Amino acid sequence: MDPLPVVRMPIPTPFAVGDVNVYVLRAEPLTIIDTGTATIDAENALKLAFAREGLFLEALRRIVVTHAHPDHYGLAPRLVELSGAEVLVGEGEIEKVRSGAMWWELGRVLVEAGMPYEVLMEMAARAPEARRMHPRLEGAGALAEGDRIEFEGFSLEVGMFPGHTGGHICLYESGSGTLFAGDTLLPAITPNPILEPDPEAPGGRRRSLVQYLESLARLEAMDLQIVYPGHGEPISDPPALLRSYRRHHVRRADRIASMLDAGGKTAFQIATQMYPDRGLADRFLAVSETLAHLDVLIDAGRAQAVPSGGVILFRRPG
Repeated sequence: MDPLPVVRMPIPTPFAVGDVNVYVLRAEPLTIIDTGTATIDAENALKLAFAREGLFLEALRRIVVTHAHPDHYGLAPRLVELSGAEVLVGEGEIEKVRSGAMWWELGRVLVEAGMPYEVLMEMAARAPEARRMHPRLEGAGALAEGDRIEFEGFSLEVGMFPGHTGGHICLYESGSGTLFAGDTLLPAITPNPILEPDPEAPGGRRRSLVQYLESLARLEAMDLQIVYPGHGEPISDPPALLRSYRRHHVRRADRIASMLDAGGKTAFQIATQMYPDRGLADRFLAVSETLAHLDVLIDAGRAQAVPSGGVILFRRPG
């Protein structure tokens, strides 16, 4: 099959990750995958990118969102206002975009992780700014595993690949081996297994890395020829990248295991030991990644979780 009619449009974000990729499918109906952040800079960059292609935002008919992070869906309400486009979001993410929920609304989990009070207060102070970056998106339609997004001449199959977020979707075209991966696969960094509430366990958190390793196993079994990631250049050798991810997570789990002792440490203490010079947002991500790897170590019998005085300590078994 011929390559899909894809146009990659890197759009600036205010985040450390840098540009986010918006993908235009130049086929009927005119569709984009992800949107960019809800900022004037992002909107102007998207307008200019469309103009270079001889297109207008008003001509959009469909917006597909891979996951509910602000750099991937933030502009969707504005684009709907301009074009009247239909918005489609994975069923596991749709309540997040409808509510504008932030990914750090995990107070009890963060306390149990040993996050200091002053850090929690700093996060709370920044909440209004963060909410502006997470707009409410009413009227979106839900996508389920196996759904097909139809175009003139081809279709994209929806797959649920939890890990980076709990309801992350990827879009696959089997004839060309093309995958639109969002933040499930990235060429230069490994996706963070984000700390999120567990919808089936009120007050708890999902086992993000356990889910992500299962998603990697699914991807390894697929015929992937070209991957379009949420950030960075297209991935031309997906199997090699997947192997590198496996090695990375083994090394990271080994490093965290080496930091455990008989007395026990909080996830925040371990994260600070691993990443001593991180800012506020990065501290959240560091704790997120640390807890995710601790789940894997506990499953492997290489760590124990012990409640102690309102926090959870992680220690060597025995």
